[in-house]
Amino acid sequence: MQRKRKIIFINQSAGYLIIDVINAFAEDYDCVLYTGKLLPISTPLRSDVAVKNFVTYNRDTAVKRIFTWVFFTVQVFFSLLRERKDSELFIVTNPPFTPYLGYVLKKWRKTKYHLLIYDVYPDALTQLGMVKQGGWLHRLWSRWNRKLFAAADTTFTLSQG
Repeated sequence: MQRKRKIIFINQSAGYLIIDVINAFAEDYDCVLYTGKLLPISTPLRSDVAVKNFVTYNRDTAVKRIFTWVFFTVQVFFSLLRERKDSELFIVTNPPFTPYLGYVLKKWRKTKYHLLIYDVYPDALTQLGMVKQGGWLHRLWSRWNRKLFAAADTTFTLSQG
């Protein structure tokens, strides 16, 4: 018997939209969700989807927000190193650092990765006043994004904007 292809969904705060997406993929894939918190509204996550819990997103302060983003990303990275090399990744831009794991693993292991863009970083941080528009961090992050988006096997956005 041929085993199903495996896809790992990565989203620190997994709400109803990603739950619907995962449930649809679970028909044809062996699905795993890496998350900090599962937030179902009406439709539950299918029982045959494995869930690996990591640090929960904390938005109380900018420092806590960034810490939980970084810590989640590090936890996911080390967990991904133990996964099958032929697993595909479906990465949501929450937290904003996890999409770069897809890029790194594509270069190292030829891992396919797909991106779901909720917020474009660093632009979202610029709007919050956390990153200066045109500053060195903004320019560097934007340059990395061009490589990241070009290397992705698929990129999904919620709107034309």
